[in-house]
Amino acid sequence: MEGMLPALADGEVVAPAGPTARWRPRRPELAAVVAAGWTTVVPADVRTLRVLPDAAIDLVFAGEHLAVAGPDTRPCLEQLPPGRVIGLQLHPAAVPAVLGVPAAAIRDERVPLRELWGAAGRDLAEQLAGTHDARQAAGRLAAACAARWVEGRPLPPVANALRRRLVGGRPLDLRELGTSERQLRRTCTAAYGYGVRTLRRIVRFQAVVELLGAGDDATLSEIAYRTGHADQAHLSREVAALSGLTPAALRAALTPGPA
Repeated sequence: MEGMLPALADGEVVAPAGPTARWRPRRPELAAVVAAGWTTVVPADVRTLRVLPDAAIDLVFAGEHLAVAGPDTRPCLEQLPPGRVIGLQLHPAAVPAVLGVPAAAIRDERVPLRELWGAAGRDLAEQLAGTHDARQAAGRLAAACAARWVEGRPLPPVANALRRRLVGGRPLDLRELGTSERQLRRTCTAAYGYGVRTLRRIVRFQAVVELLGAGDDATLSEIAYRTGHADQAHLSREVAALSGLTPAALRAALTPGPA
């Protein structure tokens, strides 16, 4: 396995490329739609971002381009222009209403917002390009999403709870969720872009990413046990499928170098 997977290429980093500031909207009408806002900066020497699956859908504004980063089931290699990047992570329940399509329609894709919103998406990108303050630009983007959410048909609130309830390998109780298996499958696919089984894999993978990037000396066997993998071999296969790297290469990519 170690010899079969490529290492990061020159100029390639695991996203994000630099320090990222994150915040949660305070206004109720925005907080119902946007899970978090974030800004980061792509350094001039970074050519490629390796974006890892994280069970989230973001609207991303970089340069003069506004696009939707669909739900990933594999690593996505992106080339973003150097400079400021603004993003909004949508609440899963709001995805179909805000975008106008279920999450499954944009799985593993990067879609210009104008293709989903038409002229409104193009006009919004032009407005953001003319807004020099990052927080103000993010606020305009969030307000536009909130307006679409009000006009659309949001999914049941249970959609927002699925990712959280799967953390730590917790089984889903349909009675506790107040839904049927068929309804759960439909809701999960519309909100996250795939079914519960894939969502569970990606939530578990994100736990691995967090531990590999923590900078401690945990062995892969320990990480496999703590994240609910059957064994180290199982963890290695999942990391390879979802990051395109070996666990050792991913740990190295996530570990900050010397200052």
